[in-house]
Amino acid sequence: MNSTLPLCEEFFEKITARLDHHDFRLTITANQPSITVPYYVDEKTHSIELIIFKTTFLSLFQEAHTYFNRTFSDQNAISNENIYYMTIGLLLTTPENKTVYNIHEKLLKKYFQDNSILGIPNLLFKEVRLVQRLLCSSNNRINKSSSLWILYRKLLVLSLYAKTSISPDLLFVFYSSGSQHFSNYYCWNTARWLYDNLAFGKRIELFGLTKRFCFQHVKDCSSWSALAYMVCQQEQKKTDNIRDFQRLSCSFNIPIKPDRVDLNFQIQHLDTFIQELVKWIDRTYAADWPPYLCLLQITKLNITLGIDVDSVLSTWRNEILNFEENSGHIKMNNNIPIVPEQFSNDLLTSENFIHFGYKKLFLNMFLDKYKIKKEQSDS
Repeated sequence: MNSTLPLCEEFFEKITARLDHHDFRLTITANQPSITVPYYVDEKTHSIELIIFKTTFLSLFQEAHTYFNRTFSDQNAISNENIYYMTIGLLLTTPENKTVYNIHEKLLKKYFQDNSILGIPNLLFKEVRLVQRLLCSSNNRINKSSSLWILYRKLLVLSLYAKTSISPDLLFVFYSSGSQHFSNYYCWNTARWLYDNLAFGKRIELFGLTKRFCFQHVKDCSSWSALAYMVCQQEQKKTDNIRDFQRLSCSFNIPIKPDRVDLNFQIQHLDTFIQELVKWIDRTYAADWPPYLCLLQITKLNITLGIDVDSVLSTWRNEILNFEENSGHIKMNNNIPIVPEQFSNDLLTSENFIHFGYKKLFLNMFLDKYKIKKEQSDS
C-alpha cells in the first residue's frame, strides 16, 4: 500500500469492510508468533472479527502521532485524506484526545457541506460503521469512551436527518456495546438521549431491544435504569435531551421540526409491561437488585398503574413471611441480603435468601415512599 499512513489507512479499510455486516467484533490482543500480518480477520458465516495485535496497535499509534506532530510544522505535507486517516488511528489508540477529536469533527462538518474535500467513497456510511465497531470493541477504554459516544450522537443526528443515505440500522450498537462492557453508563445514557428524539416506530424498537437486554443481563444496573426511564420519562430530562439534539443539529446546519406526536410518545400497554416484569421477577427468582429498582422507579414517578399493586405487595409479603418461618429472618447489610453461614453451601436456599431479601427491601422502600407521599398530601 503506497500511503503516507499505511497502518491507519489499512485499519480504516479493514474496519469498514462488509458494511452490511452487523456482527463485527474488534479485538485487541497479545501478539501471536505464528501470525505476521498486522491485522488478522477471522471471517465466519455469521460473524467477522478484526484482530489487532499489540505490536500493530503501538505501531499504528506511533505512525499517527508522528504525522500529527508533523502537521503543525509542515502545513504543505497535509492532505485531507491523510488528516482523516490520522484521526482514525488516534481515535482508536487515544480516544479521549480532544484535539484529535475536534480535528475529526471539523473534517466531518466540512465533508457534510462539501463531500468533494475527501476522496473516500461512502464516507458517512463508513464513518457510522467505524464508530459503531469501535464502540462494540473488546477494549473497555474504547467502548466506554465518552468522546466516541458523543461522536456517535452527532452521527445519529446526521443519519436521521441528512439527505445523504446512511446506515438505517443505528440501534444494535447499544446491545452489542452493552454486552461487551458491564454497566456501560455512556452506552445506556446515549440510548436514553436517542429514545427521546426517535420517531414512534424506532422508539418501540429501542424499547424492545433494551427490555430484551435487561432480561438477559440481570445485574446490569445502567440498562435497567435506562429501561425505567423509557417506561416513565421525566419531563425535564426529556426536554434537555431534545434541546441537545437540536443543538447538535444546528451545528451541522440541519433544520429540525420535531413531530409533536413523536415528542408526546408514551409506551403503549404500560400495564402489560409492569405485569410482565413482576411475573418475570417471580418466575426467574431474580436475585439481583436492578430489576426491583426498575420497578421501584416506575412506581416512584407517579405512574398510574393498571395492575393491583396491593395484590402484588400482599403476595410478596406472604412469600417472605413463609420463607422466614422456614429458613429464618432475612438480615441486610447496606441493603444487601445476607446469607446465613449455615446455608452458605446450599445454593437453592442461598439464592432464596437473596431473592426474598430484595423483595423485602423493595416492600420497605415502596412503603416508605408511599408514607412520605401521604404525609405530603396531608400537609
